[in-house]
Amino acid sequence: MKSEQIPQKLDNPAQVFWLEVDEIMPFFICWAAGLFLRKLTGSTWMVTGGIAVGIFFSWVYMKHKRGSLPGALQHIFYNAGVIGLNKRFSNGLLRSFTK
Repeated sequence: MKSEQIPQKLDNPAQVFWLEVDEIMPFFICWAAGLFLRKLTGSTWMVTGGIAVGIFFSWVYMKHKRGSLPGALQHIFYNAGVIGLNKRFSNGLLRSFTK
């Protein structure tokens, strides 16, 4: 039997330049919010502020993601009650389980 080499980065998310898609999403969300606020207020500083805040949030997210285990962000959202963990544990705000 011949052994084959399996790529280790096969299941990684897609990349945009040197960043993964989930790392660049905070930037695009803040940039889009800056564009929307510019339409409302007429100030071009809203776009500049959106870009600056987007870069900051992307940096914070990348720093957290690279320093924690996979799935840590999902557990943070679960503990905050934003999303369910799985079918069995759907409510993150429920702190005691009794029958």
